[in-house]
Amino acid sequence: IGANTAILSVLYGLVLKPLPFHDSGQIVDVYNMRPKAGQMHQSVSVAQYLDYNANADLFEGFALWTGWMFNIGEDGGTARYVGMQVTSEYFSVLGLRPLLGRFFTKDDCLPGKDLVVVLTQSYWENKFKADPEIIGTQLRLSGRVFTVVGVMPRSFEELGVAPLLLKPLEYDPAKVDAQQRLRWGGDMTARIRPGVAHSVALAQLGTLEKRFFDTTANPELRTFLTNGGHRMGLIQIRDGGTQKIRNGLLLLQAGALLVLLLGCVNVASLMLARANTRHAEFAVRATLGASRGALARQLLAESTVLAGAGAALGVAMTAASLRVINVYLDKIIFGVPPVRLDAGVLGLTLLSAFAVALLIGLLPILRIWGMTDLNQAMQGGTRGATRGGGIRAVSGTLVVAQVALALMLLIGAGLLMRSFAKVMAINPGFDPRQVIHARVGYDATFKDDAALQALQDRLLEKMRQIPGIESVAYTDRMPGYAENAIVTLPIKGRPVSDDSIAPSAIGFAASPEYFSTMGIR
Repeated sequence: IGANTAILSVLYGLVLKPLPFHDSGQIVDVYNMRPKAGQMHQSVSVAQYLDYNANADLFEGFALWTGWMFNIGEDGGTARYVGMQVTSEYFSVLGLRPLLGRFFTKDDCLPGKDLVVVLTQSYWENKFKADPEIIGTQLRLSGRVFTVVGVMPRSFEELGVAPLLLKPLEYDPAKVDAQQRLRWGGDMTARIRPGVAHSVALAQLGTLEKRFFDTTANPELRTFLTNGGHRMGLIQIRDGGTQKIRNGLLLLQAGALLVLLLGCVNVASLMLARANTRHAEFAVRATLGASRGALARQLLAESTVLAGAGAALGVAMTAASLRVINVYLDKIIFGVPPVRLDAGVLGLTLLSAFAVALLIGLLPILRIWGMTDLNQAMQGGTRGATRGGGIRAVSGTLVVAQVALALMLLIGAGLLMRSFAKVMAINPGFDPRQVIHARVGYDATFKDDAALQALQDRLLEKMRQIPGIESVAYTDRMPGYAENAIVTLPIKGRPVSDDSIAPSAIGFAASPEYFSTMGIR
């Protein structure tokens, strides 16, 4: 019960729990796909965002957003914090109302007018002690002064607890080039109109992309779109972030259910054996006037007390397990809210305990109802009770069930361990031992390439002076991090047909010392 409740709490909190937004099933993430180039989830451009808002009438609205790292305070500090940049429609797409103040307008997204922020409720409470006069307060973020114009409701944080505040995503509609339709802009969140199927809404986006391809795109861009097999994709909000762990959680839940079933069979077998040893006792009780119903209620009460004690211990184990799980959860999926024991999951646990009580008490109860000769049961005692062929058959069936369930769990665990061992044995192509990866953030005072280059030179020189450092190198991303970094590698002299896939690779920048630092030959 403890294992099932803990895993179900994680599964419900991350995957199954409805988001606290109006008609959340109609809120989706929209993205570009170029499957022939191996690019399955690419960002959306400002040009697409403007086109869709103007022409995709099966949607109530579209919003662009992207992450934002910043420093806080006059001196900038060394600590980096996570925020978001969003277009003005972001709040209406989610169906949110401000807790205090206001949200952004389209004017706030124009260049030079983006110096306003909206705080999350948790950050407002923790940093500013829930000050009701927070509106109008100025904050210095990464060397720029911003004015607080609003506070978000806590329901927004169900999407993630990483962002502390939000600022407008800056763009100039007059300077958007149609030929830069695939230029990086950000992630897109949209709300589909009520009653419109997701497939129908996606088809409309495909129609708008085809219209652009046929009427606006230049030849070079058309070739790029054709070679990549470009099309649009959408997925229900939050599903994209949890897809990687969904199947794993379902597999764990299935294993936990097998463990629960194995425990039920085990205890039912023990209860049946115990009932057999008490056969003469039940016969005496029946002789003294106890009905079979009264005897059955006695056994059911015993099994209920047993299952209730197990459920209480299980809930205690769940609470302890979730504290440990939450420590590591953020390392698996960044920014997800902590998992808590939900009231619905707790109710399901209690219902499961009652079902377990019925299951483990059923066989002994059936045994009581099957007693026919009370005198023989009183005289024969335990030996007479255990000679019945029906009891032996039931006991044998329970033993077979235990062995079968245990064997399934053993084989499954063995296969998982073997898969894990094979994954850990893969040679990544570099030597990760003794290698430390550090991210460096800089604020708005570094305005040009020369200032950035001087900062890099100083950092490299200072790090080389640290005792024990053998080599230092720069790179713009960690190995294997593929988001928005996949490049297509068409082979010279080999045209790409409609059904072929061009070779692709993850591309990133690195300084000359990178190869020796990483141990790459």
